[in-house]
Amino acid sequence: KRRGYTLLELSLASTLVAVVLLVASLLLFYGMRNWRQLDKGQDASFQLSKACRKLRGGLRHTSFNECRVDRRSDLGDVVTFLSALDDPSGEVLFQADGSPFWQRNVLYYLAPEPLDTCRDLADCPHKRLLRLSLDRDKKTTSETDPSVTEEELISKPLEHLQSDAPVVALHLKSLSVQMAPDPVAFPDEVKVEVRAENDGQVVQMQFSVFPRNVQ
Repeated sequence: KRRGYTLLELSLASTLVAVVLLVASLLLFYGMRNWRQLDKGQDASFQLSKACRKLRGGLRHTSFNECRVDRRSDLGDVVTFLSALDDPSGEVLFQADGSPFWQRNVLYYLAPEPLDTCRDLADCPHKRLLRLSLDRDKKTTSETDPSVTEEELISKPLEHLQSDAPVVALHLKSLSVQMAPDPVAFPDEVKVEVRAENDGQVVQMQFSVFPRNVQ
């Protein structure tokens, strides 16, 4: 006669299956969590790279004397500079005497995400980096009179900030810009630091630009 399974054997088998399922669930849970952390970290690095690349490219085509930084306690620094880049061609325009033909004021600054719920904006990790280009309705071509059409560095950039300016990067925590932090050794240095936050861990990128090539 064929003997059936005893209650003890069934209990041991059920316990073994439960342990296997528990271990598999834990492995799946921690694997998914690690994957999400890695994905968030890659996104933070990608957003930081986008922000730094755009800032570096813009600052390379200005003059140290035509750049300024305004500090805000809640949303980070606002960097403003004149740009001699021609938008359609991407070339730097010069006047007859070799000086830059300043096309526009360019502002980079952080702004909160739409419908953001962070109470402390200074510590909010969901800010956007915006780029605002101000031409002030002037014609800026190399054939026109520079004394009439050339832009000047605006004196009060904070009055011109717009929340709907083009977005450069997302999910940023802070933007810090220093003009000549070491004025003796590097009098023309513009030092930029951008930070993002990934699961409570702050990641950052920083670089320095010496905008002297168009002075």
